[in-house]
Amino acid sequence: MDNKQFRSYKELAQGIAYKKSQSNCYVELSELSKRMHTKLHMPPKPPLDEMTFSVKDCFDYPDRTPTFGIQQWKNTHPKPQNKALLISRLENAGGHLDGFTKCDQLAYSLVGNVFSASSDLESDLTQPINPLYLDRFCGGSSSGSAASVAERVVDFSIGVDTAGSVRVPASSCGTYGLRSTHGLINTDGCIPLAQTFDTIGLFTNSTALLQAVLEVVSAARVPNVNHIKKILIPEDSYALLDEDLASTCTDFADGLSNHWKIPMEEVSMGHLTSQEVADLFTRIQSRQIWENHGTWIEENSGALNSEVHDRLLKVKKLYDDSSKEDIKNDKMHRLKIRGELLKLLDFEYIVALPAIPQLAPKITATEEELNEFRQKSLRLNALSSLAGTPQIVAPCVSNETGNIYGGSFIGAPYDDGKLIKFLSV
Repeated sequence: MDNKQFRSYKELAQGIAYKKSQSNCYVELSELSKRMHTKLHMPPKPPLDEMTFSVKDCFDYPDRTPTFGIQQWKNTHPKPQNKALLISRLENAGGHLDGFTKCDQLAYSLVGNVFSASSDLESDLTQPINPLYLDRFCGGSSSGSAASVAERVVDFSIGVDTAGSVRVPASSCGTYGLRSTHGLINTDGCIPLAQTFDTIGLFTNSTALLQAVLEVVSAARVPNVNHIKKILIPEDSYALLDEDLASTCTDFADGLSNHWKIPMEEVSMGHLTSQEVADLFTRIQSRQIWENHGTWIEENSGALNSEVHDRLLKVKKLYDDSSKEDIKNDKMHRLKIRGELLKLLDFEYIVALPAIPQLAPKITATEEELNEFRQKSLRLNALSSLAGTPQIVAPCVSNETGNIYGGSFIGAPYDDGKLIKFLSV
């Protein structure tokens, strides 16, 4: 037999097996040969074979109403008949759905402190436990998804990121997290919050699994190659960060720079992480939230946590006060910001920009401390949300304190695979 006609050992073995069946020279094959023959004809294992996953509780599943972080939502909505496309793709790829995870009320918090729905696993209505820092919140709103991966009770989890709801929990709990390019992953069967920002996010404990899951759920081919030519460090934006976190994330980027032999360059991006940009995001998001859920919020306001309720009153005011001219101007401003970021990235560069300003708030944090965390986190996350770009989070350790933070990088649209490859060291 000419071995050159076979491209792999498996094909060679299959060729031998075929010749055996055609030669009519055997009375009986040995047990070893029979087992090899059976194995050769078995279908290949699916990419997520026997892996378990959890899903943020805002996705449709037959005969089960999601809570969307609040029991009253479940009480006032019918059971869906269809399964979210994302879940079907994961199950068809061999994944086993382990359950639905807690999230903040209406997925509207970056802290992870306002879940309030009954559970068949426990009697209390408290937030998930952060396995990395037991005395701190998980970050929100995909808090349960991040915690389930950090605790390693599942292999991976699905969240939704609007204003940082995947990036913040991943950074807080020490997991890998990906806010995918807006529109890359189908959101059919997912309750919308603000659909021009909403995008699917993934949590894992490795880049290899992150890539495998992304390939299953993405609507387009995501090449896993590193063609990144420069790491941009927005030094003025780092003024928002705790000193140890800033130093750790800079060291993390420097290590990756040395590994891939690509340069780092300091740039000025303070105007893109300003309060003005965060306010722009808030106005656009607020209009979409109220269009989607305003009626339900007014009819069920008594079920809302007081903190969420107060912030939703501001959402309503922003919606009511918006003129057509305001909406037009904000749309143009958003396009300008997106264009400026894409020009900076040039489809070859990435920006090293953490998603949280410090460790996640302590469970005992004051309202003032929680508000400061929200405001700074929104300034760090609004840019990628407005531009629709992918952003990845990876755990990194401080040489000074031993604290585990989330190093984070923004890439150009559809560079999700490049970002994963960049961190695969």
